[in-house]
Amino acid sequence: MSIVDIVTVCDVAKKAGAAILEVYNDCDISVEYKTDKSPVTKADKISNNIIVDALSKIYPDIPIVSEESRGCRMILEKNMIDFG
Repeated sequence: MSIVDIVTVCDVAKKAGAAILEVYNDCDISVEYKTDKSPVTKADKISNNIIVDALSKIYPDIPIVSEESRGCRMILEKNMIDFG
């Protein structure tokens, strides 16, 4: 079992947050819609990639389930998590 270092996780979150601000500071607020009609922005995708890439390298034995990652809905449905 991995021990999660909160400082490391916070550093990853700060990097993702900085990337989000960079997108919005560039005024790139374009919105796409996923198959379920929910919105997703460039900032969503970039921050998701930063978080998932970093955490999967730091904690390779901890599974990551992310809203913007492919297959997430299937994983959540398989584990019977209600979307509401």
